[in-house]
Amino acid sequence: AKLVEGFGLTETSPVVSGGIFWGERRLGVIGYPFPGTDWRILDTETGTKEMGIGPDQAGELIVAGPQVMKGYLNQPEETADHIKELDGKKWMFTGDIGYFDEHGLVTICDRKKQLIKYKGYSVFPKEVEELVGGHEAASEVAVAGIPDPETGEIIKAWVVLRPEFKGKITPAEMVEWCKKNLTHYKQPKLIEFKDDLPKTLVGKILRRILQEEDPLWQERTKALKAQKK
Repeated sequence: AKLVEGFGLTETSPVVSGGIFWGERRLGVIGYPFPGTDWRILDTETGTKEMGIGPDQAGELIVAGPQVMKGYLNQPEETADHIKELDGKKWMFTGDIGYFDEHGLVTICDRKKQLIKYKGYSVFPKEVEELVGGHEAASEVAVAGIPDPETGEIIKAWVVLRPEFKGKITPAEMVEWCKKNLTHYKQPKLIEFKDDLPKTLVGKILRRILQEEDPLWQERTKALKAQKK
C-alpha cells in the first residue's frame, strides 16, 4: 500500500488535504487541498498579505471549505480569533506555518504559537531541532523560546543523549558546537540534558511542558506579567 501525508485539524472535520499518489513524493509535503477546499498562506504579522513561493515566504496556512467548523462552542472570542471572513468566504486560521512550492504543494514548518522571536528574526523550533539533532551525541531534541529582556527571546534546547555519550559531553560543549555549526540567530544559548522528553500518546514532543517547567522561563514570564501590571 502507498502511504502519503495529509493535513487536518479537529476544527476541519478533520481533513484538509492529501499527498499525491503519483510521481515523486516528498516527506513533509501535505499535498493538495481536497475538492471544494481552498487554502492560502498569509503573513504572520498582519494576517492580510498573501505570501509567495519558497521557504522564505512561509506564513500562516488558512483554509476554507464545507468541512470547516462554525466555531467553538460558547467561546466567541476564540472563534473570532480563528474564523474570519475574506472575499465572501469564512476561513479557518490554522495556526500552522507553512509555504508553497512551485507546484502549489504545501510544506508545514511549525506552529505559529511556537515561533521564537530573536532580535527580529522568526525562528522555527522544528528547524533548530533538526540542526541540533545533527550532533552525533543527540538522540532527541526539543527547542523552545525563553523570554529575554535584550533579544525578546533566546533559544533553549533540551537534549536526550545517546547512551554511549552520556557523561562524555557537557551542555557547554554542545553550545560551542552550535556556535560553529548553526547560523547565529538559530543557535541555542542554553542546552539542558534530559533522560527523556515528555510526549503525547502518539509520540509528539510536548515543548510547552518543557518550557513551563523551566525555572528561567517561569522567572522571566512572571517578571513580564508584573511589568504589564
